Amino acid sequence: MVRALFTAIEMHSGRCVTLSQLGSDYKVSQLKKDNMWKSVRLLDILEAYDDIFELVPDGASGGWQVKLQPGAEAALPDAEEYMEREMREQDALPPRIENPRTQFEKMQSLRIELLYALQRRGSKVQLQELGQEPRVQRVKQSLHQAKKLIEFIRMFPTNFKVTSDDSQMVIEVTSTSVSDQSMIDRALQRLNQDSSDRRGGNQRRDGRGQPPARDRGGAGRRDRSRSRRREAAPAPSYMPPGYAPPPGYAPPPGYPYGYPPPGYGQPAPQGYPAYDYSQFAPPPQQVPPPASTYPPAAGYPPPGYPPPAGYPGYPPAGYPPQPVSGYMALPGP
Repeated sequence: MVRALFTAIEMHSGRCVTLSQLGSDYKVSQLKKDNMWKSVRLLDILEAYDDIFELVPDGASGGWQVKLQPGAEAALPDAEEYMEREMREQDALPPRIENPRTQFEKMQSLRIELLYALQRRGSKVQLQELGQEPRVQRVKQSLHQAKKLIEFIRMFPTNFKVTSDDSQMVIEVTSTSVSDQSMIDRALQRLNQDSSDRRGGNQRRDGRGQPPARDRGGAGRRDRSRSRRREAAPAPSYMPPGYAPPPGYAPPPGYPYGYPPPGYGQPAPQGYPAYDYSQFAPPPQQVPPPASTYPPAAGYPPPGYPPPAGYPGYPPAGYPPQPVSGYMALPGP
């Protein structure tokens, strides 16, 4: 019993442990069922071995907490015998990973801690009891994955066998070798793939790994149509009378702002002189532009040339004017 209490406290990394936590330990609870220890209080056992256990008052609950004294392991009654037996058993188990850092090391550490927990319980135990092991809980929590303990156990079929016993899952050790780590590599690959899928979303892809064409170009076409609508703004029109003149025009000298400029057909406002249009007439010294000296285009006769042979000739005087569209048929010869 003393060895079981010592191991139960050691499983909590040497921290203070309450009496209820000690009583729920697997080995301690199994020994308490024995007739030898059934009527003995745990507190009495702890007080009898004060060179191994130190009782600390619990201010929160008013009870007691227990921690190990310095050099407690050497003071155990069966220290030498237990050390020899433990060394033989640990030779068959892989060494623990005390401070796992990467996801790979944490999964391997959980695998090893499960082996130690099962060896402590006779290599066969119910799943619920295995999940109460402090070291197993600590490593599993460090993985930050929403997996159940049974899912981790089933990752290592070469080490553990899962059976059902009265609606309870029972875990049994089949091998203590942890040299094959390929299952951890596969689990991490699936985890990374799931993480990348969640980051990328469930976006549809075509055969070349691209989004569908309608998804690629839809937004661009809408943007272009909006830009065309913005660019095709209506041209500015002249404002009606009484409003400001269009850009580039100024009111005549002496007229109020906002009155239409000359040429709008509005009379001058009352009390103002009439519009003077002479300023818009061409200056008298302006010479009319010279006649065009360019030769006629190819295929056209020069001015004054008779019509070509076979042409019906120019229409006689008094001939009705040409219609707006098309040509009237000339009378036959």
